Amino acid sequence: MSKATITYDLSDPEDREEFARATKASDMASCLFQVQNELRAYRKRANFPDCSLECDNVIDNISDRINHIYDDFDIDLDKLIT
Repeated sequence: MSKATITYDLSDPEDREEFARATKASDMASCLFQVQNELRAYRKRANFPDCSLECDNVIDNISDRINHIYDDFDIDLDKLIT
């Protein structure tokens, strides 16, 4: 079994920031996943049954832009959330 150990100097502000990122990575992935699920729900009009075609287009555009951002940062939520 492979193991990895990462050490942070918590007295160093840059290391503290890196440590915070590492310890919150799972929460960030869960948050992104939830955002994607919310957009899917809006697309299905589950939350807004009276949503107009214009509203649908806005939601589609926002969703597409978010997915492009994920791609730009090489984020694949399917690999992060099981």
